Amino acid sequence: MSGEEFLLGLVRLDAHLASYAARGLKGAVGTQLNQVTLFVGDATRAVELDARILAHLGIPRGLSAVGQVYPRSLDFDTLSALVVFASVPSPFAKTLRLMAGTSWRAKVSCRGKWVLRRYRIR
Repeated sequence: MSGEEFLLGLVRLDAHLASYAARGLKGAVGTQLNQVTLFVGDATRAVELDARILAHLGIPRGLSAVGQVYPRSLDFDTLSALVVFASVPSPFAKTLRLMAGTSWRAKVSCRGKWVLRRYRIR
């Protein structure tokens, strides 16, 4: 049960990372113009630089129309995928602890042999 839930979370996280879009080098008003000016008016080189940087960072695509405000829906999707993935270990650990039982513990006797003794943990 937990293994399947873990795999579902991993698949969701991988799908999110594969479709994640970033701003790239685009930013506030005038940023793209500064890059075009840097490349002496060649806009294709500025677009190529943006694509190369995104590829170097491992981001599959960039947003084409951006403003000064970053799309918060991307942050929400990222956190949702991380919460689904990270929520698996806690119930798994609790189930494992309950199934193992807490009233039996192994202790070593004075002769060096393992002896099971029952005691309660508070």
